[in-house]
Amino acid sequence: MTPIILMTGLTIVAFMIAINTHGRLRTGISYALATALLGLTTVIYFNHAGALFDKGFRHDRMPSELVEKGIDDRQPARRSDADVLSPADRGRIIAELRKLSAEGTACANSLLNKELKDESVELETLVGRASETRRRVEFIKTQFEKTSAPEPFFRKPVASIKAGIQLLSEAAQLYLQYYYAEDSTQETMREKLLRQKAKEANEEFQRAANELSNIK
Repeated sequence: MTPIILMTGLTIVAFMIAINTHGRLRTGISYALATALLGLTTVIYFNHAGALFDKGFRHDRMPSELVEKGIDDRQPARRSDADVLSPADRGRIIAELRKLSAEGTACANSLLNKELKDESVELETLVGRASETRRRVEFIKTQFEKTSAPEPFFRKPVASIKAGIQLLSEAAQLYLQYYYAEDSTQETMREKLLRQKAKEANEEFQRAANELSNIK
């Protein structure tokens, strides 16, 4: 900043001398020198301003560049989340998911083989059985939500179990609604959907079990 102040001061002095100079030749020379100093001062000012602008531009870009670099540096860590799992943790998660898959399979098979009509049993008892099945499915769902399985290592079996539980929930709801059907046609339709949902749920749980067996 000092050169600019110095040149500005010299330029002002030069113009003051030119103004107070007498004689055509001296006045011409004085104004020429003052004008040259003014031009030089202007060049120095713009060069200094340009340097400050470049410095500020680089400073403004630096945080985003550092952020981008930080993101790139963190990506390998995210990809290696499963690798940092201890064998004990991995085994525990696999065991929990296998248990959920087995419970879901058992519940789905129960719905597939359930005898919905039983003339020897009162309707209230049948409704109670359907409600108990729905509570059983809700319990499996709650246990699944408590299970912490990191992505992407357990992505496939987790997705299969989640899909199976959703289908199982729909089947259990249809099981209960079966006893509130308005006519035999509605009964038949709900039973058919119930069996279909239970079958699809069973397939999802079997798929999860197979996927878990491939995890080492």
